[in-house]
Amino acid sequence: MKLFIGSILMLVSTLLIAAEPNFQGDFHADSFWTRFEGSWRIDKIEDRFVVTFDKNFDAKKAPDLKVFLSKKAFGEVTGRNAADSDSVLIAPLTTFTGEVSIVVPQDINPEDYQSILVHCEAYAKLWGGSPLRP
Repeated sequence: MKLFIGSILMLVSTLLIAAEPNFQGDFHADSFWTRFEGSWRIDKIEDRFVVTFDKNFDAKKAPDLKVFLSKKAFGEVTGRNAADSDSVLIAPLTTFTGEVSIVVPQDINPEDYQSILVHCEAYAKLWGGSPLRP
């Protein structure tokens, strides 16, 4: 019986570790003037989504960078429309290098959006982003 329970626990642990993220990709800088690169992923952990910028994340610091999800395709997003009514604010970006995890507000479902964006709202400058789906 102990062997059976141990096997079940090992299987569940393996499945949790090997779980695929709900979304993942690489950031694309909007301009060659802006340093913005790295990988990201969105996982569902229990009943919440968590956005994680991987350890290779690196962005030029700016005074008002924020993370958004947008209903627009990434190719349609500009600095002027990144924070419009088709987008939802996830959180301010306070760390500019390395791994960052941000809990998505409970009332936001990434399934309803097409792009993840990092945008300087004060200067209407899109730092970059990525499509949520390939």
